Amino acid sequence: ASGPSTSRSAWSPIQDGFVIRDQVMNVFRTGDFPRIPVLQGSTHDEGRLTVATAYDLAGRVLTPEEYPAAVRRAFPSNADQILARYPLSDYGTPAEALGAIYTDAQFSCLSYASTALLSQHTRAYGYEFNDPHAMDYLGLPLSFPLGAPHGSEIRYIFGNVTGTPAQEALSDRMLTYWATFARTGDPNSAGAPSWRRFPLVQNLEPDNIVPTTTFAQDHKCDLWSQTAAG
Repeated sequence: ASGPSTSRSAWSPIQDGFVIRDQVMNVFRTGDFPRIPVLQGSTHDEGRLTVATAYDLAGRVLTPEEYPAAVRRAFPSNADQILARYPLSDYGTPAEALGAIYTDAQFSCLSYASTALLSQHTRAYGYEFNDPHAMDYLGLPLSFPLGAPHGSEIRYIFGNVTGTPAQEALSDRMLTYWATFARTGDPNSAGAPSWRRFPLVQNLEPDNIVPTTTFAQDHKCDLWSQTAAG
């Protein structure tokens, strides 16, 4: 098996000249969009679910020996640079290392870049959902922790989370943030931890809801901005 698909095709709206008059990132750069407030973000371990699907749930475990080849398949043009920034020694397992690469390349840094553009024209709030045990309840037979993978924040936003008291409190807080933002264009309300505008990113973690300033560094966005430009 070859592992995750190496396709670099993008999912994006179709530019029709009427509803979508230009490519989305161009519109964000120019400010040619309704200046409504924006709240968007990502999860801390977006890419781990992709790795779990391609490896453990397919009946095999990514080994240290296979890790460089997996990176080269996905990123053939700059694999050496990526491997230097994501050494296995920084991660508990090869799957977590590959998951971090997918997280940063495909989710975190793109979200951060688009929020940065939007913030030049309208009020923008960024978040990172960061419950390291967000999907433990699934009980999947994995050799590595899923952490907070893609989509794991959704059930927290809708409420009725059954988990630890800290997880339930996080869900309640997130539901309040989202509902307040929908009503007022600002997620802040009395009694809630302050959510400051971008470039600060709100860390949404059980017992640790705080604004952070190191999101771009934590996700190595300098590397991925160079890759996109190249």
